[in-house]
Amino acid sequence: MSGLTTYTLLGLGVLGGPLSLPWGLYVLLCQRTPEKPCLNDVTEVGTWRQTLVVVATFLVVLTLLPVWDELGEELGIGLVTAF
Repeated sequence: MSGLTTYTLLGLGVLGGPLSLPWGLYVLLCQRTPEKPCLNDVTEVGTWRQTLVVVATFLVVLTLLPVWDELGEELGIGLVTAF
């Protein structure tokens, strides 16, 4: 099934950009062995990993949120417009 999917996506790569076909051929040639399954999918994730995910998610959201004008002026970042 994965071979059929790979060849179908390579065929559709003709419609894409010029880099999709060489990249697809590289993946097809270098990834001949199937993926190894995880050793243990049943055990719960530890608390330190959960904490790490929460902190990372908070940093991502904090990075992607826009800064309002007053806070930007107070921090000295952003565009300064004087009318």
